[in-house]
Amino acid sequence: MVRTLASDFADLDDVRVSLMRDFRLVPIRDHRITQHVVRGVRHEAEVFAKLASQSDWTVVIAPECEGFLVDRICRVKSAGGNLLGPSPAVAELAADKQRTAEHLASVGVPVPEGQTWSPGDRLPVDFFYPAVLKPIDGVGSIGVRLIGSSTDKPCDTGLTDALMRLERYCVGIPVSVSMLCGPAGNIALAPCLQRLDDRRELQYLGGELPLETPVAQRAMSLASLAIRNFPQTVGYIGVDLVLGSSVDGTSDVVIEVNPRLTTSYVGLRAASHINLAQAMIDVAGGKLVKTSYCSELIQFSADGTVRFASDASTV
Repeated sequence: MVRTLASDFADLDDVRVSLMRDFRLVPIRDHRITQHVVRGVRHEAEVFAKLASQSDWTVVIAPECEGFLVDRICRVKSAGGNLLGPSPAVAELAADKQRTAEHLASVGVPVPEGQTWSPGDRLPVDFFYPAVLKPIDGVGSIGVRLIGSSTDKPCDTGLTDALMRLERYCVGIPVSVSMLCGPAGNIALAPCLQRLDDRRELQYLGGELPLETPVAQRAMSLASLAIRNFPQTVGYIGVDLVLGSSVDGTSDVVIEVNPRLTTSYVGLRAASHINLAQAMIDVAGGKLVKTSYCSELIQFSADGTVRFASDASTV
């Protein structure tokens, strides 16, 4: 995901890309990308502040858990940099899945019924089962469990100290919609079907696109509604949905909002007829861009591998 985004920026005229890389990770093989190797927490903070202050735009890709994402976003602001991504207000709201659900429900955006749950407490008997139990500030599918009844043992998540959200399990089509946001409006990119492991862990396996037009339109409409009711921001945001059985969309719900680049980017980039990094900059600068995509089925895995269905080639 990071390599793909950096490569897309490097494809643009008059753009120089700087990328921070942990010294334990394999270097990205692209001579156009300047990689700044960091060793340790203090060194990371120093390099981050320097690059953020010198760059026209900074894209922060970090997990929401334990405040990592919000901390880096605030560091960009402290260094006098410009964020090409969600604002601190958006990141703080979206990083808390309970607050996100309560906020969206308060403005009429449909979300699953849910409540907070603390490790050590008993599961409520009078809840909607089956249910999903997940960390309040979780990322990906880490620590997510499917709960069959109030007699289940949720401590099996392995996150015994984490505050959790217990929410109604919604049957339907899991879909993600990526949004490019800016002062002139938000652009919904092509929705992607999410592939999930249907066992108790609900592990994210990847996705595919395109979706059939009626389904895609429902997804884009609901995702756009959700982001319109968030604090105004710029950059890339992902919205996870479940589309229910009602063809009119009345059973569709928003599951969560991801205030950062998501894995769907690798599939969208492969399908897009335009450079999405350029589109991100344009929308952040107040332009409204027109998107278009190939009609070929594209599948991508959680590790960022992309497969074109027509010839089984991978990227």
